[in-house]
Amino acid sequence: MNGDDAVNKVSSPAQVAFLARTFADTASSYKFFWLIGLLKLLQDGDRLSVTAVVEEMVVTAWYPVVLYRLSLGHHDRLQNLLLDLAAHSGLPGQAREQDVRQALKGWDEARGRLENLGRYVPTRFLAPWFADALEPSMRDDRRTRAIIELAARRVFDGASAPYSLSFGRLGETELSMDPVWRSWLMDASPVVRGLAERKLSQFLQARNPNAPGIPGKLGPPPIRDLGPARRFFATAAKHGVTLIDIFTDAPLDVTFSVDHFLPRCFLAHDLIWNLAPATPQTNRAKSDSVPDLRYIPPLARLHHQLVRSDCATARIAEDYVAALRTDFSTLRTASDQNFIERYLDLYRPLTQIAANQGFACGWSPSPPSNTLVEPALRQG
Repeated sequence: MNGDDAVNKVSSPAQVAFLARTFADTASSYKFFWLIGLLKLLQDGDRLSVTAVVEEMVVTAWYPVVLYRLSLGHHDRLQNLLLDLAAHSGLPGQAREQDVRQALKGWDEARGRLENLGRYVPTRFLAPWFADALEPSMRDDRRTRAIIELAARRVFDGASAPYSLSFGRLGETELSMDPVWRSWLMDASPVVRGLAERKLSQFLQARNPNAPGIPGKLGPPPIRDLGPARRFFATAAKHGVTLIDIFTDAPLDVTFSVDHFLPRCFLAHDLIWNLAPATPQTNRAKSDSVPDLRYIPPLARLHHQLVRSDCATARIAEDYVAALRTDFSTLRTASDQNFIERYLDLYRPLTQIAANQGFACGWSPSPPSNTLVEPALRQG
């Protein structure tokens, strides 16, 4: 088979359909993370340890589960492994991939749990290539053996799967990449990973129906650039906007920090309507907590000042319009109470969703005073 025939074999519509079909009717997250883990290791050669690929599954899933607190499903073993690893290691959600990898290797429980994950995922991923030879009623152990045998038998026969499985010298299960598939996957890695991440986003959205920004929660957090927000707040101060720490009422000088009112790892963006200047001490203490609802009116008053100032660029104005669902002129002419009510309508459901996802809610730098609760927030 010459080179052109080899490429055509894998890139034919039928073969691409097999690859896409691996994600049809997916009841768990494993196949998505398996393919992404496999793509990350293709440079290592055409023989890969199944355990190594499973380790990359864990590292890849760390951020959606531990940092962004998305659910993979109530009985997802990968999710349970990650939560236990986080508790054992004490690593923060934004830990580097290499630190997660190192913590996993140093965890006594890891080996057995990785083996459990690797028992069925590699063969179930291959099932679409052999659907014609697999009976729907097959027991799991028989299906696993059948897929291993079929993958080995059909190598280079024009309908091969991406890899076959065998036992290595140390008794560990290994996968042998079909050379044509490996070459094609390496060349098309960004496209294939994009497909996997799109399908994973859809899977996660179905299990986290109210969670915002899921496509931005599949990997490590990006480097934050809060410089534009800082400059906007500083410019507004020069135009008469009073900058205070909305949590402590402390006046702010040029050393202020920029705080995400709702945590960035919940909303996954740096849009201005969720930002506020704060003292560095407040910013550190609050961390990824969700503030008490009584701080929404002070946040709204700050942003109402900003909206009415002459500092807002067209891009910043669009951020407010998209969040508050009205035109910018209406926001500029709104009364304080109307603007506060718009912010309450925006933040109340988001706060509840954050609580449902496990974020610590009700944060305050000091115990709440019952006599200072905003009338709009008094609830039975």
